[in-house]
Amino acid sequence: MQLPEAFLAAIQKNLPNDWEQLVHSFSSESPISIRKHPLKTIDDSYLEPIASTPWCANGRYLKQRPSFTYDPIFQAGAYYVQEASSMFLEQFANAFLSHIPEPVVLDLCAAPGGKSTHLLAMMEGRGVLIANEIIGNRNAALRQNIAKWGAFNGVVTQNDPKDFQRLEGLFDLIVVDAPCSGEGMFRKDNNAIAEWNENNVETCIYRQEEILTAILPALKPGGLLIYSTCTFEPGENIHRIEWLTREYALQCIKPAQTFEENGVTSITSGEAVGYAFYPHKTNGEGFFIAALQKPLSDSDSRKMKLSATEKVLADIQQWITQTEANTVITYQEEYHLVSKKYAALKDVFRKTLRIKQEGTIVCTQKGKDLIPSPELAFSTSIAEGVSRIEVSYEEAIRILKCDNIHFPGHQRGWHLITYKNLGLAWVKVMDNRTNNYYPNNWRILK
Repeated sequence: MQLPEAFLAAIQKNLPNDWEQLVHSFSSESPISIRKHPLKTIDDSYLEPIASTPWCANGRYLKQRPSFTYDPIFQAGAYYVQEASSMFLEQFANAFLSHIPEPVVLDLCAAPGGKSTHLLAMMEGRGVLIANEIIGNRNAALRQNIAKWGAFNGVVTQNDPKDFQRLEGLFDLIVVDAPCSGEGMFRKDNNAIAEWNENNVETCIYRQEEILTAILPALKPGGLLIYSTCTFEPGENIHRIEWLTREYALQCIKPAQTFEENGVTSITSGEAVGYAFYPHKTNGEGFFIAALQKPLSDSDSRKMKLSATEKVLADIQQWITQTEANTVITYQEEYHLVSKKYAALKDVFRKTLRIKQEGTIVCTQKGKDLIPSPELAFSTSIAEGVSRIEVSYEEAIRILKCDNIHFPGHQRGWHLITYKNLGLAWVKVMDNRTNNYYPNNWRILK
């Protein structure tokens, strides 16, 4: 592995005692890790888990990498393939969110969705998560992963960070997984090595400050900012945290447990505190994370008073289970299951942001017919009374390839295809055929 000389010089300066161990770790195998969905119960023994991630309750290390594409349980959103180091988000966010009845959360640079689905799991249906991604093709991947997670309180947007300035003091928690020079991915991605240069590091620092400056007005006084990167560069990591404490009087927050015994390295600079993950010390890729709290201010403690009118069609109650936490809103000819917190704020969000996906689309009205949405198949709020057809592994793969499989003997109409009791897709049984409504752009290609 040929590493840039400037990178090697920087690493020797920043890690004088063990830089050689770090460089050597780039040639080792990357650990395989997943995070299980807390509400989609599965027997994961077939994945051969070998250990739990120390800092994430539902994180698991696997013995080897299976074919995730050909695993219907993965396709049903029962687990997310996520790099283990980034699951440390739980150590900051979980404790903070547990004290807020209806948190309003923003994952600013959210694609492909690892941190967003993790946040949704921690929020347990409370409040609303805005998962934002400005790049179009990455936003599409984010929408698919959010949909398959099946939570009704997730909303996907496609906005520049500066657009959120108009939502002043709205968010309890903002997560910024900032664009960075990507050194932490050297072991997994040769392109990260090829694209690395000193100018790019400086560009990333400038962009990180630009993003943070733009987004801070949207953070509520007393709210929490979680900042992370996948680089080892102090300029992109601890120095950005020091800059935030100096320029904006944010205060660093420490997790209840630091996991030093698992190789997590605490880094300080002035008032700044952050946590670094080095692949020669921790069982994961290179990563940095820190959490900072915005000071309280009486002048900023106003509350937004909003009202909304929701129209709920009785006909769609056949699809969903409604609770005190969710409700149905309309958008054009679609009906969405969202959190009541989002329903109260939807007019402000719709005026301010470019919304790509609101909660879970329950169904679309076409003429007099209601067509259940593909996203609803993965929902954790789907009604118990929905008709289901349990399929074999081979049939599940065919469904995921968008093949039409006829199911004679079943009543005409809509049925949910399940594999091991996990929703995959909707089919409509006719007299002589069955139409598969799994999205063509999500299908398994090979």
